[in-house]
Amino acid sequence: MIRLEDFSCYYKVKEGYAVAVDHVTLEVPQGQFLVLMGPSGCGKTTLLRGILGLCQYTDGKLLIDGKPDADLRENTVAYVSQEYALYPHLTVYDNIAYPLRSSKMKQGQVDRLVREMASQVGLDKLLTRLPKQLSGGQQQRLAIARALVKSPKIVLYDEPFSNMDPGLREQLRQLVYEIGRKLGQTVIYVTHDAQEADALADRVVWMHEGKITDTKVFTKTNDTVLKKRKPLFFAPQTAEQEYTVSMLPHDRKQVFWDVMKLQKWKLVKLGLVLLAFALPIHLFALLEPLVIAQLQAQGTKTAQQITDMALQLRSLRALVNIPLLMLFSVGYSGVSHVIRQLAWGEPVTFGYDLKKGIRQNWAQMLLLSAVVGFVHWLCVYCANLSAVADAPLAAYGAYLPTVAAVFLGIPVGAYMTVCIPVYANTLRQNLRLGLVLFLKAPARTLGTLAGIGLPLISFVIPNFYCNLIGRFLLSILIPVGILVWTLYSYNKLDRFVNPHFFPELVGKGTVERLDSQI
Repeated sequence: MIRLEDFSCYYKVKEGYAVAVDHVTLEVPQGQFLVLMGPSGCGKTTLLRGILGLCQYTDGKLLIDGKPDADLRENTVAYVSQEYALYPHLTVYDNIAYPLRSSKMKQGQVDRLVREMASQVGLDKLLTRLPKQLSGGQQQRLAIARALVKSPKIVLYDEPFSNMDPGLREQLRQLVYEIGRKLGQTVIYVTHDAQEADALADRVVWMHEGKITDTKVFTKTNDTVLKKRKPLFFAPQTAEQEYTVSMLPHDRKQVFWDVMKLQKWKLVKLGLVLLAFALPIHLFALLEPLVIAQLQAQGTKTAQQITDMALQLRSLRALVNIPLLMLFSVGYSGVSHVIRQLAWGEPVTFGYDLKKGIRQNWAQMLLLSAVVGFVHWLCVYCANLSAVADAPLAAYGAYLPTVAAVFLGIPVGAYMTVCIPVYANTLRQNLRLGLVLFLKAPARTLGTLAGIGLPLISFVIPNFYCNLIGRFLLSILIPVGILVWTLYSYNKLDRFVNPHFFPELVGKGTVERLDSQI
């Protein structure tokens, strides 16, 4: 409830003070929809600003729920203006979540409330969009959602739809009315449109020169109001829906470019996370050539001795890499979860989703990385044996583990890294899925992996500084490769697995999937 007693607002001018709201007394009971009307300059907007506490000079009493405490405004009063006042650098999700995060609410609750409110205003399929990629009606819906997400008791609307065409204005009017009734909100709505006032108001108040001159109370019921207006909000709006659908990705190639354009900085942050977890691996890899170069510079060892020591160092590094790969897999668990969110077109709260991915996926990723580390050590060990083997057949045979790893182990393991964040399977089930996907299209899988992994050639550049710079730069860019592989794998899963076992995941993140949910 709002109660104004002899309430005035002033502006400072050269000659002194100008009265904008002149000794207004007004009471708006809880749940009432009050429409404020009057000519331009009569003080309607200033009255709303006074209730919000934005007028510097005020007089009289302002009571909210019977209390004069101005701190109540923060959680009980929301404001929607004609200007959208959206954060242009934040997505739809983050714009709605901003007031919740400002109040230090837990992320799980934030996520639930944002999705509920986005669904009410019809933006649940556009949560990853930026405001500039929305139509005017969608931007106003976003402004409404941000204002209402904290379920305020009092909502002030200052001519929110005056710049819109009649059809869209009617659509959003109904939205405002229905949400206000559903939540039992006290609403003060400023407008110049008499028909709008007649359709919405429980009570109309007229202002002139800062004073209330007349009031009109409507006795019609809520049902009568709803029957008078056509239910346009959820009806098809051809122009706006065509605009929206054209913006949505129709296939996963478009999803990739969407993510690259809209979420590039999240990919960079993921790269920095991977770099932090991979730092010990890079340091050991860079240390090996330095030790060899030092031995060569000393000149105390023969060429054969240096070669033998190089082989030993290589084996030692492969052995040490096993626990280091297991550490790296912890970071990769979170990164793969975030990339899954991006590929599905779902909103990402970076720290929260990163930790969530680690909690959910670390165990299977850890086991997988331990196997990968052991296989890598075995390949290095066998390659070292081939270097000292006398018989040619034995030398060639020592490379069999490497061939098996390249042409079977790597592609199957790569598919498993995609399946682990998606399905609630055991490691054995994900292994079976990876093997099935590889055997369905082995040549294309190997070609795709070769293309994605081609930049990794810089890891074996003999020049120390080129190797150093290449490793650090590529570590930051690795999430792009992971995204490409994830989207490629999703296409394979949609073709061979999801239609039979997980139909709800078919085409997830593309407009075809969104259309099927409507």
